Amino acid sequence: MQLVMKQLLILIFLLCSNLIYAQQLTVSITGSPDSSLHVLYLGSGLRYFAQEKTYTLDSKGKASVINDLTSPAMIRLANNGKSSLVFLEPGKNLEIFIGKTDGKRSFKAKGANAAGIELLQNISHPFYQQKAAQYYKADSSMAEIKRVMASDITREIKPFDSLLRIGAIDPDFYKYIRTDVDYYYASVLATVVFSQYHLTTLDKSHPRYKARLRADYEAEWPKVYEKYPLNASAMVFPDFYYYAFDYTTWYNLMYRAQKEGNYNEPFNAKNRFNKTYDGFAQNFSGTMLEYLQARYIHDEAMQKEYEPQLLELYDRFLKSYPKSDYIRYLSPLMEDIHHFQNAASQPLRTDQELLANADTFDELAARFKDKLVYVDMWATWCGPCKAEFEYNPDLQKFLKANQIEMLYISMDKPEADQQWKQMIRYYDLRGKHIRTSDSLRQDLMNKFWDGKSYTIPRYLIVKDGKVIQTSALRPADKDKLYEQIRKYL
Repeated sequence: MQLVMKQLLILIFLLCSNLIYAQQLTVSITGSPDSSLHVLYLGSGLRYFAQEKTYTLDSKGKASVINDLTSPAMIRLANNGKSSLVFLEPGKNLEIFIGKTDGKRSFKAKGANAAGIELLQNISHPFYQQKAAQYYKADSSMAEIKRVMASDITREIKPFDSLLRIGAIDPDFYKYIRTDVDYYYASVLATVVFSQYHLTTLDKSHPRYKARLRADYEAEWPKVYEKYPLNASAMVFPDFYYYAFDYTTWYNLMYRAQKEGNYNEPFNAKNRFNKTYDGFAQNFSGTMLEYLQARYIHDEAMQKEYEPQLLELYDRFLKSYPKSDYIRYLSPLMEDIHHFQNAASQPLRTDQELLANADTFDELAARFKDKLVYVDMWATWCGPCKAEFEYNPDLQKFLKANQIEMLYISMDKPEADQQWKQMIRYYDLRGKHIRTSDSLRQDLMNKFWDGKSYTIPRYLIVKDGKVIQTSALRPADKDKLYEQIRKYL
């Protein structure tokens, strides 16, 4: 009896030990003024929707993250504006040490595949479209681009080959890295092709229009997808969605449809939602299709343009996947669209005045003679612009108390006219409003940028029709902005 009780106590102790000492990712950071550790799980499926989690470093600069993974994952750790890539496996402990050595940032790993994880820090993969632009030159042949790209791939993979040979990393880790690198460069190569195909779809009067796609580029396009197919194993690649999106839209719905004589309805602002959503269904099935359609609705809704077509797609998604795990991530975004549509249907307030067109900024500013004006240059498609509207209630109180005018200049084109007016209502933008004509937009680019492009949001301070501050602080700066404006009262 005593022996049985002793064995039972040992079993209970072991079970408790397993609970207390659950597998963890432990991160220690030294010499950082930032006490927060941001952990982002990269990948596709539900992992994409998990969002970033933030942990507070303790007094020793340490944070512990429970490793409850059911499949391997790539994780991005961020602290003090610096990020590190970490490969974490289910049921494994891993320790990461980040600090400075001889004034330079140092990174050390302890645990499974530590040498490979340290090597990961030498790989830099910018967004695949940016990378594609680095390979293409006006006279680049496909053979030359592939030669340079192959050299880059070899440079990245060769050190991992060496670690695999000596057993410093396991085959699963190597396979994950190899898949990630291969599919990254496959998406880059496909982008090189479709960026040139895009030029053939422009209006013939456009200065960059091309009558046809180069033969060597065209021949390569299907080969990319044959060599690196869009299957379940490819979903470990963090940018898998974009790879699948480009394949669905640029390659199938546009290029192949044109080539086969089936491109009867070009993409436009109204039909692009259904065409893309249905396009995924033509090329994918099962859990992969569910993810791609959910991701499409999510990413479009995150642009905060509140298109009613997304509500229609969401209803279709619910009918196809009534018990989908993605619903909890999509539902709040759909509520935002409903709210927007309801608010946008209301008439403009008396303190939301639409101004007549102006050809130049000087002409526009002259309308505010003897006034101090705070100018917000924005657009309906600009996320950072709209994020600043959160601080408008306090700004409006300050401006009203000091008899300062508010002028919103929308950089939108005519096709966004209705949406521009709807957003004025939805965000309760009180003040004067004008949407730029082509001539006004060009004049603004000439006056405040390089004449070729522009970056927004941008804020100005105008007094008596003259610009006195070309880079004013933004609403989020609150008291600092108010103090800046007070100087000109």
